[in-house]
Amino acid sequence: MEKFASSVFEAEQLCERGDAHSDQGDFDAAIAAYTQALRFNPDMLAAFVGRGIVSYKLKSWDKAIGDFTQALRRAPHFTVALINRGNAYIQRGDLDKAIADFSKAIEFDGESYRAYLGRSLAFEAQEKHRESEFDQQKAAVLASEQGVEI
Repeated sequence: MEKFASSVFEAEQLCERGDAHSDQGDFDAAIAAYTQALRFNPDMLAAFVGRGIVSYKLKSWDKAIGDFTQALRRAPHFTVALINRGNAYIQRGDLDKAIADFSKAIEFDGESYRAYLGRSLAFEAQEKHRESEFDQQKAAVLASEQGVEI
C-alpha cells in the first residue's frame, strides 16, 4: 500500500512538472514529464490530457487524439477529454467525429459553452449554418452566465 501511495505521489509531482513545462513552452520536457507520470500511474487522467494538449499545441493531431482517447477509455464521461479530442478531430478534418465528441460532451454537461462552441465550428466547416448559429448562440449565453466572454 505504501509503495502505491508513493507511486501516486510521484505521478502527481511529475504531472505538475509537466504542466509547468507546458506553461513555459518547453513542450519536449512537458511530454517527458507526463510520460514519466504515466509510468508511475498508468491511469492518470491529468497526464493523458496534459500530454494530449501539448501534442495538440505541436499540431500532432494523431498523438493528441490518442491521449484523449486513453483518458476516455478510463473515464468515458470526461468532458474535458471529449472537447479536446473534438478540437483535434476538427484540425484533422474529421468533422463527424468532432461533432460526435462535442455532442457527447453536451449530453454529459449541458452547461459546457466550450462543447457548444466546438460543435458550432465543426458545423460551420460542414456548411451547416443553421446548426452552427444555434450552437454559437447557446455557447454565448452559457459563457455569459458563467462570466466568460467569447
